[in-house]
Amino acid sequence: MGSTNMLLFFILLVCSMEGSPAQDDSCTLDKVKIAFVHHALDMGGVERQIETTWLSIDHQQFDGAVVLYQRLGGWATKFESFGLRAVLFPIFDHHGALLPGHQEARKDMVRFLSEHHVAHVWYGGGALGSFSTFGIEVASAAGLPVIQNLAWNVFTVDLSVSVVVVECDETEELHRENLRERFSVDEDILNRLGVTQASEQQVILDSGFQFVSGKERRLLSRVPLVVRINPGVNLSRFDLAIPQLARARSSDRIIVGRLSRLVPEKDPETFVKAAALLKHRDDLLFRLWGDGPERRKLEEMRLNLGLQDRLELMGSTEQPELALAAMDIFAYPTTGESVGWVVLEAMAMELPVISTAVGAVPSFVRHGENGFLMEKVQDEEILASLIEVLADSQELRDELARGAREFVERECNLEAFAASYTSLYRAVGEKRRKKLKGVSDNPVS
Repeated sequence: MGSTNMLLFFILLVCSMEGSPAQDDSCTLDKVKIAFVHHALDMGGVERQIETTWLSIDHQQFDGAVVLYQRLGGWATKFESFGLRAVLFPIFDHHGALLPGHQEARKDMVRFLSEHHVAHVWYGGGALGSFSTFGIEVASAAGLPVIQNLAWNVFTVDLSVSVVVVECDETEELHRENLRERFSVDEDILNRLGVTQASEQQVILDSGFQFVSGKERRLLSRVPLVVRINPGVNLSRFDLAIPQLARARSSDRIIVGRLSRLVPEKDPETFVKAAALLKHRDDLLFRLWGDGPERRKLEEMRLNLGLQDRLELMGSTEQPELALAAMDIFAYPTTGESVGWVVLEAMAMELPVISTAVGAVPSFVRHGENGFLMEKVQDEEILASLIEVLADSQELRDELARGAREFVERECNLEAFAASYTSLYRAVGEKRRKKLKGVSDNPVS
């Protein structure tokens, strides 16, 4: 996962610029309140990122809540167990339609958000004013600066956001393509609108407009700051040296598994169809972890395809590390991914990964080095053939597994991830926090 060296046109915003702790202790004593805004807490990548982020940052500096506008979801209790409360405002039903009383619930949500300093949202596409953008719009209505993680093939401009976080080369390039196509931006200006590298030492926030004018100034005013933060994986959690995890991988059959929400875009059907093509192999056992609206359909497929003793539907889990530890091959066909946190977790668990070359997956899975990539979506025949290649060679499985773990160790450092988000939340939330306290950013001497 390479980094891009671009001209930085922002100036550093850090607490030390506003005085020493003896002169202004607000940076160290007052917590920045983060609102993680999402529709529900299901078993997915967003939930994984919220969990990883919250558990890796310093709670002496930050307070937080998950603010939901559809339903609690299965992981709400888990989040509360590690000190991150989930607050539901019933605005949408399970199908994304507005509920009776949604207007009052929206007002309540705005009031609740207005007590926070920064909103962190995940936008997966959809027109402004839709279910997908609701979190962004309500957070903006509450006066919060908004951090948006870029996901899928969506635009990063013309949204009410302050900062966009990109997490891989694909989404970084997507941001540049958006600017080229929508604003006819030439390469020189494009480099000025490039992606800032967030690091432990710095987060660049305030625009340096002093060298731009005219068209560039107007363009800059419409484009949020884009920050590159690579995903962080807690390697100590996904480690086969842990006795409990080592014991999980003890089956006398080769376990081919996957873990995801059971929704169409995650393509669990192709996994089931591949299992059917390989049901003649007594040495293989397929395990499908997850829950969602596709479960009933998948259960019917299991029965109709005669997979009762070849495929197990395991349901949801709050301990993905245990599910992954029991696998020998991670087979993850999908039609779309933003980051694909579960892919990174499988790689951390030293699993050879088979996945589709969509979204960010090619940034992590290098074909033949730490896994296999499928160019075509919904291709059960290719998936089945790649599973067989791995099933027939323990040596190849071990080689790809080592490459997978080494990649995550090298590119997905949890300490750097935590330091970047610490700096970002602190810097973005600082002005909002001061506004609520009635402190001016430019005191008159």
